[in-house]
Amino acid sequence: MRYPDFLRHIVNSKLAEYSNNKSVASIIDEVRKMIAKAEEKYNFSSFGGNPENLAKYLKSADFKLVVSLFKSASKLDVLKEILTETKKLYSELPSVVEAIDEVLPSLAGKEKPLTPENIVENLKKEFPRAKIGIEDNRVSLKLDDVELVIQIGDSTYNVSGTIRLKYSAKTLDELLDYIKNIVSSMSTSGASSLERISVL
Repeated sequence: MRYPDFLRHIVNSKLAEYSNNKSVASIIDEVRKMIAKAEEKYNFSSFGGNPENLAKYLKSADFKLVVSLFKSASKLDVLKEILTETKKLYSELPSVVEAIDEVLPSLAGKEKPLTPENIVENLKKEFPRAKIGIEDNRVSLKLDDVELVIQIGDSTYNVSGTIRLKYSAKTLDELLDYIKNIVSSMSTSGASSLERISVL
């Protein structure tokens, strides 16, 4: 193996260094899952794949999702360290170095602080019909049958809320299957903090 493996030797090693950091720890599993999925799709593993394909991944929409994940945790600096180390270890692969050089400047911008005002500004852009309010360090959002409360901590967003769903079941088994599907989909998508689900 000529080049260290991107996921196992570079990403995992760097994430392990920050495992005691609460913000990084909150996204470690998801980052690993996303990159593992991309490894299969782009075949850039050093174990039987082609490391040069990492360049394609770094320029893709899939990688932008990873950037967004680090940004949500206010830890773009960790991603910068990962890419800087990758550039150093993959210095003999011009296409990978070029891709990293294209990505790094986009990560250099100053991240907005975690404030209610910044959250409201972005939520209004995404959900112009929503009723959005601020109270102390909390932001509330109401849109149709969705109600969310975002509690702002020192370096995290904690979200709780209610979703009202309408469904008509003819049998108990049908109703239970419906509820199981809802709970299962919310758990896998990270929405397990929802306080309750009302089935009307």
